[in-house]
Amino acid sequence: MMTQTQTRVYAEGTMEQWIRHDLEAAILGAVLLDNAVLTRVQDWLPPAAFDQMSYRAVYTRFCDMLDKGRPIDLVTMGVELDQRPIQNMDALSQREPQFSVFELHRFMENIATAGNIRPHAELLYEAYQRRRLYYSCSTLMGLALDPTEALPDIQTAIAQRVQMNPVGVQDETFADIMTTTLARLERIYHGDTALLGCPTGLPALDGYLNGIRQGNLTIVAGRTAMGKTTFALYLAQQIAARGLVLMVSLETDSETLGERALSAATQIPLVAMEKPKGVRSHQWPVIAQVSGHLAPLAIRVTNHHRTLEQIVAYVRQLQPVAVIVDYLQLILPTTGTVSRQEQIAIITAGLKHLAVQENGAVIALAQVSRRAEDRAESRPQLADLRESGAIEQDADVVLFLYRPGYYKKASDPNELEIIVAKNRRGRVGVVHARLELETQRIHAREGESTDEEDADA
Repeated sequence: MMTQTQTRVYAEGTMEQWIRHDLEAAILGAVLLDNAVLTRVQDWLPPAAFDQMSYRAVYTRFCDMLDKGRPIDLVTMGVELDQRPIQNMDALSQREPQFSVFELHRFMENIATAGNIRPHAELLYEAYQRRRLYYSCSTLMGLALDPTEALPDIQTAIAQRVQMNPVGVQDETFADIMTTTLARLERIYHGDTALLGCPTGLPALDGYLNGIRQGNLTIVAGRTAMGKTTFALYLAQQIAARGLVLMVSLETDSETLGERALSAATQIPLVAMEKPKGVRSHQWPVIAQVSGHLAPLAIRVTNHHRTLEQIVAYVRQLQPVAVIVDYLQLILPTTGTVSRQEQIAIITAGLKHLAVQENGAVIALAQVSRRAEDRAESRPQLADLRESGAIEQDADVVLFLYRPGYYKKASDPNELEIIVAKNRRGRVGVVHARLELETQRIHAREGESTDEEDADA
């Protein structure tokens, strides 16, 4: 295992640039010039951000004095240091063994204004997070090389260590929230933002959901052969216009996804693509042209990340705007000591937490219990979500896919009902769309508007 001493070995030109004693001194000097500026950074800049131990101790004293309502100046700090000295534990040999008020005076002389404390603190916070990442990576390298460590334990350690606050992302005051909310409402009012989330390509569905929204966990559920994977691929292509989409495809291989995307875009039947000589000679130029249009889409497909911890770590690495998991019940548990229902509850809670923490959209496909087919009315209900009520509880949106033609031969085989069964931020109801079975193409029904039938799903 790597020792603490080894983890503090800085690579030249790598770590030294992130040790910013100048910023540390500037922040302390700013507080001495104007005590009020400390309130701008105290809540989110921890003492550990200060690499110089004596500066860290002084910053801690400043915060303690501010909390007690005591003034912070050279006089009060002189008394404070006399009563409780601060050792220059990592000082150079020419410096005094104890931190003195004269050093604080030097900090004040070297800055012109206290107004720059916020940008200085943000730079110092970034440097602090980079040092933490360096130490974490050093430790993980030691774990990876240790033959006594089990691979699942190493992967779990990686997932836990990368769950640090993103650099520059801090808690918000309610004043901050009101400012950003009002600005967003003004943009919507003036037509700068039609939807709050990513458009689905189905106007009626967007009328219910206001798009696929960041921070939301959306469950897309249905029985077998309802078109869940096809719908997920369709959503991925729509959202990719906004940024990277990560598809965690645990059931369908990437080649099959590619064939479905080509079939839908070219309207060449999927069965023809999968049959020898099924594609006609005049169709190959169309396939080549369309594949060239699809290739640049910002979609990444993986089937190697099968546990929640692996998915979380990969998402934090890629920072996609949306994650699509196909499907929820195939995510492998990390422990076998709890029931299947508890495992699903842990997974859904983790996916919801991931959506909130990364401010991205998480879409998870899910299976529906067979009991839905035992009813005379075979449309699924929330109670049919398989294996755990936690799926319904954690989800912001639950969509059921239902094809009447699958159960009733007299119905249109290409009709697709998207049942909005739960919508934390809006109404529920049913959207009627089309799923062309031959080509796997999903599109709005002719004459579709944003006004569809409401229902107590």
